[in-house]
Amino acid sequence: MATPTGERKKKRFDRKQALSALRLNPGERTEEETYAINAAGGRAAAEARRRRAAMREVARTMLDTELRANDTLRHELEDRGFQDYTEAAAVLLAQLNRARAGDTEAAKFLRDTSGQRPADQLAIGNLDDRPFETLDLSALSDEDLNYLLEQRGGLGGDEG
Repeated sequence: MATPTGERKKKRFDRKQALSALRLNPGERTEEETYAINAAGGRAAAEARRRRAAMREVARTMLDTELRANDTLRHELEDRGFQDYTEAAAVLLAQLNRARAGDTEAAKFLRDTSGQRPADQLAIGNLDDRPFETLDLSALSDEDLNYLLEQRGGLGGDEG
């Protein structure tokens, strides 16, 4: 006669067998081994997150660094009337110069950085003839949604 504990052990064993069959390297691991592997993975992931955060902070610091007085890009920024003499402004100016020379990747970088990326701006004009049910409206701002409602004559309910 099977006990409830025995039935659970049987279920757990079947589950372990099923999981083992799904692994690329089949084999039984004890719970302690599995825990140790998962814990090591968690520690490695946390360390990678800390390294990425530190790199982001270093990048921010580098971009916020003031240009030297004798830097040619600083002089060019001054000549153009800019007040911001940071490395970030110099990078943008360098990208602008490359874009003006015909570098389309530099032009895309400037466009995207300035917030004019086409994927971010959903053209509302092409939505006017389609039923609301077929539209993915998650990318639209409240202003865009209100515009669509106005163009379609409101919600169509009992509004007074």
